[in-house]
Amino acid sequence: MRILIEINHPAQVHKLKNLIKQLQKNHQLLILSRDKDVTLSLLKAYQIKSKCISKQPQKKFLLPFELLQRLSSSLYYTLKFKPQLMLGFSAINICLIGRLLRIKTILYADTEDAGWISKLTFPYAQKIFIPATFKRKFGKRELRFQGTHELSYLMNFNPNQSIYKLLKIKPNQKYVILRFISWQASHDTKESGLSYHQKIKLINLLKKKFKIFISSEKPLSKYLQQYQLTLPPHRIHEAMYHAEMFIGESQSMATEAGLMGTPSVRFSSLVGKMHGLGQYLELEKEGIVYSIKDEEEFFKRIIEIINLKNRKTVWKKRKQKYLQDKINPVEIMINNIQKK
Repeated sequence: MRILIEINHPAQVHKLKNLIKQLQKNHQLLILSRDKDVTLSLLKAYQIKSKCISKQPQKKFLLPFELLQRLSSSLYYTLKFKPQLMLGFSAINICLIGRLLRIKTILYADTEDAGWISKLTFPYAQKIFIPATFKRKFGKRELRFQGTHELSYLMNFNPNQSIYKLLKIKPNQKYVILRFISWQASHDTKESGLSYHQKIKLINLLKKKFKIFISSEKPLSKYLQQYQLTLPPHRIHEAMYHAEMFIGESQSMATEAGLMGTPSVRFSSLVGKMHGLGQYLELEKEGIVYSIKDEEEFFKRIIEIINLKNRKTVWKKRKQKYLQDKINPVEIMINNIQKK
């Protein structure tokens, strides 16, 4: 079968890499990618060949123009490759082109309401692959599974101890990872995370007990550069696995940390909104990821975790309990595709 896969974000590389490896054994694949953050670096690291069809613009008002470029390029490659199936995460291109050319499309979704993107994807996808916690309903078109999309690469995650050498620290040194995002995505309009003042306050609180590493989508201020994490992008999960705590604005990385047994706290104005609501309610209930938008509550929770002496043991137990009835989504998708 000829299958076209669209990848627009670094997180999607992780979520689709094992599916791609499995499909490559028996199918002909074409991967269309987008130059955003470390997406292309990750694809190269995982030896996944792709055709880059656009680059994320620096300014939000240019996003519609980039979308038009992606649509035209996707249409060109679709007509040339003639896929029998197209799939991707929140992929406007494959949904619209799939409907136009009557090609079966499978939409991976981890965001329940991505604004106008949802309006241009959900109505046109023939199948929608979603976690069981999704609040939105899609009737016969939905394919639900127990777990999160992150489990496609974290279910049997095996970290490498050499990460300490890359971090240039001793194996017994305790550290935390902070993640700041650019807030340039189309669904991030009018949303926000930590202010600069809050970031400084957070660092002053943490540096008393931990070494601090900052991963950031946008350039850091001169003061914050001393904490910048310099690591090959495909090794980030090993660093997160061994960290004492993960704190950040990123939804995907907060989930990843929690699912690896690392105490995880997310600060975002998106908390409580339909943007991934069902998944985060479940993760919060299980004590795996705390999602907070109030500053006082945010710092109170972090202090609680700092004072918890066996924090890593507690989170590992919570993770194991959560995973008891969860399934690797790659297996479900492979079985679904093989039936066709």
